Amino acid sequence: MGAGLAGEFMRMFISRKSIKTAFFTAAFLLSLGAADAPPSESEMKDVAKQQANVFAQAIVRSDFDSVIAGTNPKIIDVDGGKDAALKTLQDWALEMKSQNVTIHSVDVGEVSEIKQSDSEQFAIVPESVTTQIPGGWLQSDSYLLGFSQDGGHTWKFVDSIGIEKLGGKLHAILPDLPADLTLPKLNPPIFSVEMPQPPSAPVAIERADFKVTVPPGSTVDPPDADIDKDHYTAVNLPDGATLIFLVIDDKSTADSALGKALGYYRSKLQDPVDGASDMFDGRGGKGTIVQGKLNGLRFVFEAGYFTGKQKAFIASCGYEKSLEADARKVYRQAIDSFAIKE
Repeated sequence: MGAGLAGEFMRMFISRKSIKTAFFTAAFLLSLGAADAPPSESEMKDVAKQQANVFAQAIVRSDFDSVIAGTNPKIIDVDGGKDAALKTLQDWALEMKSQNVTIHSVDVGEVSEIKQSDSEQFAIVPESVTTQIPGGWLQSDSYLLGFSQDGGHTWKFVDSIGIEKLGGKLHAILPDLPADLTLPKLNPPIFSVEMPQPPSAPVAIERADFKVTVPPGSTVDPPDADIDKDHYTAVNLPDGATLIFLVIDDKSTADSALGKALGYYRSKLQDPVDGASDMFDGRGGKGTIVQGKLNGLRFVFEAGYFTGKQKAFIASCGYEKSLEADARKVYRQAIDSFAIKE
């Protein structure tokens, strides 16, 4: 759990406590780093959902390189390889555009269970897809079938449309599918003239010293076993990013605490580069952006703090570079909504 930095970091504001670092949580979100122990089924469900969300949002953005990177390689092979799969996706996008059809949003649901074969883990990730069509909107049920070959740390996917196209060839292409894995039966799409309302309201988080609002579809991690939720809150955002709030009881140690966190981020990135963050300017705070490569992906950590009368509040966001615009928008909204109680 990165005990070295975590213990030093957290001892600044709560005695005899140590937790996983903010970096660990962000990396766990995308499973970009190896874990010390196999994840539990609950952790596998969280990782599968979070990586499925990254995959789904790549489809919404038409980021087809990311879609192919997140697709089960056996499915790519069936399509004739990466180049052929990319052309198929590009042709599909052009056809959608010619018909004035746009995927507006995809909301990813909870993984109900993890199935196990001899060498793989499998997960069904439900989706709700909102599509704009001429004259109205369609609300459709869908799902992703997730596959993991490393104990649930990293997941690849194929969507329900791809599975439907495979038809009777599914088990021949994916022979390790468990016999008791039941694929969902999907309801017909629902048409409406007006854009469907979001499936859920914004998520309000209240702690002893602050209140904050995050977007619909966000999930809050259970309290860490080693520290109370009033000092540490980790939020999984619907775009695949992670937002973490730390409460420091003595604001005079905030600079040191933030510096150690940023130093840890730098140590985990290849060719890290610092930049100024304006995220905290409106709160009279300070922040830094650190970006570099993490397991071949461009990754960004943005962290900073602002203070109350006695305490400081560190907010840290970790996200793939490709998600930067959406992640920073949500990050800013959360910072703007952050209300200090003291």
